[in-house]
Amino acid sequence: MYKYTRLVTMLAIDIILITLSVFAAYLLRFDFSIRNQFIETFPYVFIMLTVLMIGSFCLFKIYKRIWKYASVGDLLAIFKGAILGTGAFFLIHQI
Repeated sequence: MYKYTRLVTMLAIDIILITLSVFAAYLLRFDFSIRNQFIETFPYVFIMLTVLMIGSFCLFKIYKRIWKYASVGDLLAIFKGAILGTGAFFLIHQI
């Protein structure tokens, strides 16, 4: 039961952080005045990026690691997961 609670908590935190980072990116990109046409695309971008990032984190088994003993290998796994998720999002929008 503890593992399930821990996993749900980590997923919730990641979803919140992804949402905040996408919103902050929109604010910075449009100088804090987002036009309506871009606000309408926010749910699509948020859902796609969240699915791709969580999927890439699962692929690199980030949610199964023990963070008390985090090492450089764990940092590299996070980096690879973030690069893969962002790269997949970029490629989907370029096709």
